[in-house]
Amino acid sequence: MDITELMITELFSDIQRDVFATYRTVSIVLAICSTVKNGRDVVSCEDVVVSYLTTFKLMFNVC
Repeated sequence: MDITELMITELFSDIQRDVFATYRTVSIVLAICSTVKNGRDVVSCEDVVVSYLTTFKLMFNVC
């Protein structure tokens, strides 16, 4: 599965189930976006950390 298919699958598979699934989906999409932005084909630990930090910033409105 390539990155585009993974993004589409994750975006639409469980986005409406519950709040935690939505936050998880947002984190996954942000990790994939970070991977693409940095020109990689594989999600690294750095991408995951960046995605969670961004998710927490969005959740708690921390600057």
